[in-house]
Amino acid sequence: MRQRPTLAVVIPAWNAERFLPELFASIRAQSEAFDEVVLCDDASSDRTAMLARAFGARVVQHVRNAGCSVAKNTGLAAVESDWVHFQDADDLMEPGFAQAARDAIGPGIDAWIPRWRHVDAASGMLLAESIVDVQLLSDDAVAWNILSTITNVGVYRCAQVRAVGGFTSDPEVLHNEDRAFHLALAEAGARFVAGNEVLVETRRSVGSMSVSNAVRCARAHGHITRCYVARHPGRHTRECAAALWQAATGLASLRCFADADPLVELASALGHPSDPLGSPRFRLLCRLGPRAALRLREYGIRVFKPELRGA
Repeated sequence: MRQRPTLAVVIPAWNAERFLPELFASIRAQSEAFDEVVLCDDASSDRTAMLARAFGARVVQHVRNAGCSVAKNTGLAAVESDWVHFQDADDLMEPGFAQAARDAIGPGIDAWIPRWRHVDAASGMLLAESIVDVQLLSDDAVAWNILSTITNVGVYRCAQVRAVGGFTSDPEVLHNEDRAFHLALAEAGARFVAGNEVLVETRRSVGSMSVSNAVRCARAHGHITRCYVARHPGRHTRECAAALWQAATGLASLRCFADADPLVELASALGHPSDPLGSPRFRLLCRLGPRAALRLREYGIRVFKPELRGA
């Protein structure tokens, strides 16, 4: 009988006191317990560390705030288990998460990615649910991770995470470090598998990093893709072009055209002056030039569909 893999959960936390009761309730509700629960307190000014200890977590602390990436790496350094799950303090796990992970991981696998849903924290409204191309993730994890962002939902072989240096602290990647992390794993040859059950709930909260730093998230998205193009010229050009257009579209929606323009210029240099995954109508619009197309589409959205821009 195969021995069950040991599994830790690492929680990077900064002033997360208000989230911890619900988070630890979801940890205690697991049908199979985690072997370790480690919280890295990133120099909080509230009762994050005290509450985490009261809930039974092992707490490691930073003297100065160092950011989410460093907190994840500090937490990982304290882990003795073979596998790790990184859990944002304001998100939740379904009760079957740990059991499903242990059922899936093992020899020949380095990363297991369950499905997740994204909800509005205040209203509980479903905003999105993940769609994972299981075959592409298995056959070409690099391509999938260029095109898609996996948030803190997976379970990873600790040795593989340590081999790629954990999460980068590059300031230009800050606010999108999960994308950079998963792409680094894929580039290093990590073997990914996907689950088919929704087991994590990520939340959009007022003041959360993704909401309050939307511009930086989009800039980081573009930066990560540009770096891949520089590291691997001629590889995955279609996927890289699509990712550059994704980031440029996000920046255009925030009216950051000065940041968006170089991304579509690079996509054009890769042979894709229009979004390879875009609609036929937008590809036709791109005949006017990628910069003009970005602006005209954004203008059209703001005039005819202002609800998409909160206006």
